[in-house]
Amino acid sequence: MPSKAKMASVQAQRKVGNQDDGLHGAEQEAVRATGRGKSKASARKVTYGFHLVEGKMPHGMEDRHVAEFRRLDDGNEVGLFGVFDGHLGADVATYLRNHLFDNILGEPDFWEDTMGAIRRAYHRTDRKVLKKKKVTADGEEIVRPRRGGSTAVTVILLNGETLVVANVGDSRAVVCEGGRARQLSVDHEPLRERDAIERRGGFVTEMHGMVP
Repeated sequence: MPSKAKMASVQAQRKVGNQDDGLHGAEQEAVRATGRGKSKASARKVTYGFHLVEGKMPHGMEDRHVAEFRRLDDGNEVGLFGVFDGHLGADVATYLRNHLFDNILGEPDFWEDTMGAIRRAYHRTDRKVLKKKKVTADGEEIVRPRRGGSTAVTVILLNGETLVVANVGDSRAVVCEGGRARQLSVDHEPLRERDAIERRGGFVTEMHGMVP
């Protein structure tokens, strides 16, 4: 989640029917990956798949993702799917991959007020991202802010029945129905939201042309 960014509310909650961990660093794992899985608890046949391809920008893969079904201690099952597009490095995207869903599921009223719980967890995670972190350099512990930022789009499937979508930034959630793709999330674009960004102390700069 970018610093000073506007926090998004949950964009959609809908019923779904039958439908047919992330990279740890570009140096350690392949930039191309494909995976798939299926629900073990749901009576419906619910499967998922993902495919990652590094883009043409002159830097390593900065995206992180989550795609898994998780059986909770209370017997409920959640499908967790997310894409986090890192900016100026993968530091924040990696943090979101490792913590955002746990923060959402950790909200005490997650099942009673799912959308409210997701909003609060997004805000809470954003505050933690903005806090400085401790790192070790030459045996000495120093404190520094996390570098860069990230988009976040999350999709949670509750017991194979209800799909809840939320996002910050311009990574998209799309559903395919009857052979047609329909966007579930709303892109957050800096120029469109300039006023909100500046009210929060941020700024928007337009850059024209390509940087060599």
